[in-house]
Amino acid sequence: MDSSMKLYWSLYFENFSTQKLIEGNCLIKSYKQDLIHGPIIDIGCGQSKDLLAFINSDRQIFAVDSEQLQLDYLEKRVLEKKNSVDNWNFFNLNIGVDEIPLEKYALIVCSNLLHFFSLDNCISLVKSWYKNIVQGTLIYVEVHSEKHPSNNPNNPENNEYFKHYFSERDFDILFPSDKFEILYFSDTQKTQTAEENVILNLWLDKWYEINKITDKREIEEDKAEYLKNNRQANFSVIYKCKK
Repeated sequence: MDSSMKLYWSLYFENFSTQKLIEGNCLIKSYKQDLIHGPIIDIGCGQSKDLLAFINSDRQIFAVDSEQLQLDYLEKRVLEKKNSVDNWNFFNLNIGVDEIPLEKYALIVCSNLLHFFSLDNCISLVKSWYKNIVQGTLIYVEVHSEKHPSNNPNNPENNEYFKHYFSERDFDILFPSDKFEILYFSDTQKTQTAEENVILNLWLDKWYEINKITDKREIEEDKAEYLKNNRQANFSVIYKCKK
């Protein structure tokens, strides 16, 4: 994580309250009653609103991220609401290289992570979870779609940052129908909320300040260019393991 993103997530932690994250929209909340017995894991968790949806659960919770900073922020959020993190487990792992804890999970969350890997690497990553799933395990995935505004196939650097933009057919490869049943599949586009834009503006202003950028016209033009493409285009999918 570079210094600009460390700044962003610091401001996110300071300005997005834990209670707001718990109360906010979270797709997986609608499927709590579908969960079998077992632990829950979020791979690439960040300050996971998905795990915070289970803040009052007695299940074992596994938070996995390659950035210790995010794990520290998430642990602080949990401790805001609980006296201990006894049933929470925090793992700083090199995702895609290190294996996740060897458990049989009721739910595997992988939100806003897979587009940082090539499709071949995503296939290998999902297959590595096979030893962690049983009949009834739910897998929740959210990824950038081909409609994402950052996707420009004509740009030779198109896949330098986001390694892959997903099509619907990619999911047939990642989650074959003989092994997984689709419970939810959504192809959505949205703009940032006003609240999210507040964080973005704080971040940009602080970044200009740190880098001693003071020219008002330069700041206005740069900010306008950055914020004009604040649309998101994602697939959100929940699968249930058949066997």
